[in-house]
Amino acid sequence: MILRSCNADFTSKYDPSFQWPNQIGAEVFPKSWDPYPECGNGLHGFMGGEGDSSFADWSDSAQWIVFTGDIVVNIDNNKVKTNKATIVYIGQGDTAFDRFQDCHAFMRKHKMLGNRSFNSVNTGGDDSTNTGGNNSTNTGGDYSTNIGGDLSTNTGGDRSTNTGEHYSKNTGGNFSKNTGGDDSTNTGGNYSRNTGGSDSTNTGGDNSKNTGGNNSTVLTGINSFFIGQWYDGTRLRSKTFYSGEDYKCGVRYLFENGKITEVLKLEERNNK
Repeated sequence: MILRSCNADFTSKYDPSFQWPNQIGAEVFPKSWDPYPECGNGLHGFMGGEGDSSFADWSDSAQWIVFTGDIVVNIDNNKVKTNKATIVYIGQGDTAFDRFQDCHAFMRKHKMLGNRSFNSVNTGGDDSTNTGGNNSTNTGGDYSTNIGGDLSTNTGGDRSTNTGEHYSKNTGGNFSKNTGGDDSTNTGGNYSRNTGGSDSTNTGGDNSKNTGGNNSTVLTGINSFFIGQWYDGTRLRSKTFYSGEDYKCGVRYLFENGKITEVLKLEERNNK
């Protein structure tokens, strides 16, 4: 099943001249069709509710529908397109988010909701607080606080606080604090604080502080340091590495069991 949003009158957000049906069982065809995996020339949506949620309409008046496709083509794992759509459900509720959640419930009932389906999108400006659960996308400006759960994407500007759990992507500007769990990606600018768990990717600018668990990677600027944490079979241990002394600035390193190794050199060694 494929999820998508429409304008309040069920026209397309990107082409208001295209009308989607608002009746269950109705069929609709695109103005043109090309199976090449790129945007355009088809009917678009999110297979299993998974993809890049920024393509959806998150306005208060948006409608949400669920449909099946005939020929379905994946586009960079961000969305899919099809040559024919059959409407199987129309979201119900007083608000757009209610209708979105209603479609989620329908897809979940039929076991067609993907494990990485996006849950919500929260966007604010400077000094905003944006909070979502798993699979959420939370975006703010400078001094913002953006919080999500597993598989969330949290983005802020300078002096922002961006927090996610496992597999999250947390990005901030200068003086930002970016925190994730295992397999997270945490990126900040100068004077940032970036913290991840095991298998995380942590990147900071000059004067940054970066912390990761075993099998995590780090890349920083000058006057920065990285704290690596690992379990040695007896207890949890940690070790601090300083840029310019223990590792090169602007070069990515892999941390394993108390040691760091330049990633490119490690790849060269493994390829021999």
